[in-house]
Amino acid sequence: MTVAVNARFRVGPQTGVQRVASELSAAITPPLREIVPAADWSGPRNHLWEQFVLPARLAGAPLWSPCNTGPVAVADQVVTIHDAAVLDHPEWFARSFREVYRLMWPRLARRVRRLVTVSHYSQERLAEVLGMPRDRVRVVYNGVGPAFRPLPPEQVAAVAARYGVEPGRYFTTLGTREPRKNLALVHAGWARSAGRVPAGTRLLVIGGAGKASVFAGGETASAADTILAGFVPDADLPALLGGSLGLLYPSRYEGFGLPVAEAMACGAPVVTTRLTSLAEVGGDAARYVDPDDADAMAAEILTLAGSADLRGELGARGLANAARFTWAAAAAAMEDIFRDDLG
Repeated sequence: MTVAVNARFRVGPQTGVQRVASELSAAITPPLREIVPAADWSGPRNHLWEQFVLPARLAGAPLWSPCNTGPVAVADQVVTIHDAAVLDHPEWFARSFREVYRLMWPRLARRVRRLVTVSHYSQERLAEVLGMPRDRVRVVYNGVGPAFRPLPPEQVAAVAARYGVEPGRYFTTLGTREPRKNLALVHAGWARSAGRVPAGTRLLVIGGAGKASVFAGGETASAADTILAGFVPDADLPALLGGSLGLLYPSRYEGFGLPVAEAMACGAPVVTTRLTSLAEVGGDAARYVDPDDADAMAAEILTLAGSADLRGELGARGLANAARFTWAAAAAAMEDIFRDDLG
């Protein structure tokens, strides 16, 4: 059986969902036949391609759509939906964006062979908001690639130097600067820890601009202590995460929270929240804060900065926890779903 893949993820910006699709497609045992748009048209034209051109190119093959949307006319299809955020928090999204999903998802849920999602939390939410039995949604955890591992100190130091930081003297935070990622809490906690962390400790902010107004009117740390790295190539992330004092990731909503697992796989401590899927992924290897408590975030920063023993303990627990998430296991689970539902 050859499964066709809705490969819109091969064009346009490569966000977390697109990266998951790329990693999982590469891990699945062939044959897969990717159907890729001729260009990234963005907006409505991409949706028109997906709804009308893609079905015409299937030639009878079953379809896997790995990035939240798929052609409604194709019943012989598995669709991966990573989370229900657009329905749970429509205020975070543009009206046109949320209307597409509000109209499309119930139709896909009724028509396709199977929905897949990336955590038990998302399974519960999708079943509820789409009004379908929970067993119609199967869970396939994301994986952590082999590049995310503890690296030799000299390699970590070389990468860190390019970003103006020194191993063991900086924290990382990662994500687009938009409200759901809650980077304002990191910034406020960092400001409140100023003067109490060891001299020369930096905050390295990794990620695109997103909604830059998230910091407007909030507490801010000294520009000398904060480095806005912007977009960072995937190849640099393992060294930057592994060389840090910890990843600060107090997100308000995640379908999975891949940065948590990837940081742990690099041996870095993680501070996150218990919201949505994050405790499911972080387990007993993460430190948790209330998403609105800047004092708690400051306390975690100071605790991690001041205790090499704690960092070592969390690093070891994180490595063991991250081992649960592999692309090989995810690929095997997807292959089972293809056999069960598209075979």
